[in-house]
Amino acid sequence: MAETTKVPRKPRAAKQEAQETQETQETQEAQETQETQETQETQEAQETQETQETQETQETQAAGMTILEALEKAKSGAAVRRKGWSDERMEVIFKPGESKPQYLRFGKYTSPYIPSIEDVMANDWKVTKENADA
Repeated sequence: MAETTKVPRKPRAAKQEAQETQETQETQEAQETQETQETQETQEAQETQETQETQETQETQAAGMTILEALEKAKSGAAVRRKGWSDERMEVIFKPGESKPQYLRFGKYTSPYIPSIEDVMANDWKVTKENADA
């Protein structure tokens, strides 16, 4: 009887190695595709945000007044506010007989108004009432 020696089957190992290499490449390609899509989505989102900010700036500059124009209106008796303020009830007025503007909040309650740098630089001031006493 002849002795048989077991020789490892190399074709099967090579086949398995090739399959693992292919799976690794496919995984890497999928990751690269996903990263590319995420990058594109991020760029599109940034572009959209920049476009919206530009449109808002253009609308604000076209439609509003500066703080100087708004305070002149307030000195004439009008109530003024910024479009950018969250509470619609906030207005800047001049009380009769006083030279300092007041920040009007919640109807009859007032407190001294000190404009922020954003208020000073803004072009979105508008007249809310022609007669602040009304």
